[in-house]
Amino acid sequence: MRPYYLLLFALIGIFLLRYPRAQVRKYIERITYEKKVHVSEFWKFRELVSPGNFTFQSDGLSKKNPILPIIDQNAKLTLRFQSSKIKSMELLTKKSQFGDVVKVPRKGEIFFKNDVNMLVRSGDAYYLVYMQTIPELLTVNGWYKYPGEHEKMLVSYKNAVTVARINVQ
Repeated sequence: MRPYYLLLFALIGIFLLRYPRAQVRKYIERITYEKKVHVSEFWKFRELVSPGNFTFQSDGLSKKNPILPIIDQNAKLTLRFQSSKIKSMELLTKKSQFGDVVKVPRKGEIFFKNDVNMLVRSGDAYYLVYMQTIPELLTVNGWYKYPGEHEKMLVSYKNAVTVARINVQ
């Protein structure tokens, strides 16, 4: 009877090791085909594939060690996510093009790039950048739905830019 338990544990272990990588590939294929990032799906994907920790500060987080260099010095970094496979940051900005907010990778394989979405593979990671309006952000992200005056000031920004680094290893 014991060999069956060992086999069962080995199969479960293999599944748990390969599942996140398969989900990343499936997600990348879908958004590449659609050339669009659905924000609520990205939030679900991030939590399913690699659960992690959020850091939110309405008056702004430190811009040290960004995922991609930040060009817009007036952008406010309010949210970070970190897990073993995915890191992301959310910036509030008055700019209307994400290329005016963060420096996009010039090297690597560009899967798609348009006015509001971009996916690039560089080295052992995918870089996903997307822009959404503040009303779109409020439908997905509960961090900004507080009645305080400071949160009301935050939503006076025009857009939010999310930058994510998805490790494939």
